[in-house]
Amino acid sequence: MTPAFWVLLGPTAVGKTRTSLHLAEHVALEVVNLDSRQIYKRLTIGTAKPTTDEQSRVPHHLVDIVEPDERLDAFAYARRARACIIDIVRRDHIPLVSGGSGFYLNAILGEFSEDLPARNEAVREHLQRSVQKNGIKFLWNKLESIDPETAYRLEKTDTARIIRALEIFEVTGETLSCLGRKHPPKPWGEPRIAVLYLDRKRLKKRIRERMEAMLNNGWMEEVDGLLKEGYSGDSPAMNGLGYDELLEVYRGNLDMESAKERICHRTWRYAKRQLTWFRRYPRDWWFNVEDKEFIVKLLAYFQAVEI
Repeated sequence: MTPAFWVLLGPTAVGKTRTSLHLAEHVALEVVNLDSRQIYKRLTIGTAKPTTDEQSRVPHHLVDIVEPDERLDAFAYARRARACIIDIVRRDHIPLVSGGSGFYLNAILGEFSEDLPARNEAVREHLQRSVQKNGIKFLWNKLESIDPETAYRLEKTDTARIIRALEIFEVTGETLSCLGRKHPPKPWGEPRIAVLYLDRKRLKKRIRERMEAMLNNGWMEEVDGLLKEGYSGDSPAMNGLGYDELLEVYRGNLDMESAKERICHRTWRYAKRQLTWFRRYPRDWWFNVEDKEFIVKLLAYFQAVEI
């Protein structure tokens, strides 16, 4: 029997972890991480990873599963996530897939082909030379003209993913988004999806407050520790939001106040891209986290109960 599961989506800083803990007070659930940064070991503060106490209160899966210099593509992630979901259901608990990566969710649901071409070193070398000569923005603009759907879900500084999308196009003659549509969802069951949201001004305020709290809790020291352990700025884990800026502070190329402004700006842009992605879901799947009856309504929705 194909298992059913719950999905909790929302932009960064909206309060998904806190919501998961509240839901767990009412039902036996286990969280399956849907965040592409929390999979990395040693990246704790800057990824807003659930604390040790929070993870002891509610089991969390797919957190701290790869080293900072390792890569885990969406398909490898999805295979692990499906195995977690099946295992949780077998133990009569509810799997709650929670995070902000719509791309990872689509991978779980089988909406992208796993038959993508292998790395083509010649094409990659050509694209890397273009980055060195023209900058990554040049390649992002190229991707936008070829495959705007993929370009708009990527940050303009995400060199690895931009190169991979262009590599796939050059090797196959087809865009990544087109290849995904050629492979409809596999028979995996229908998840119950909820999207958390917040007034935009309030979300921007939360993003800044969370950044300040992260820095006060030792985010800069976390970056320093990673570098001392031998992980360079080129490690896959180190190109996440905020880590780029703090690396520049560490190197003396950027002052902390400028870094803070850049982090807030990039994080807000990322949140807007997430919200754009989530708009594919009906509005009656959306829940305002500042509604006084928010948890009651969300729980009733997940359990398909009339209130």
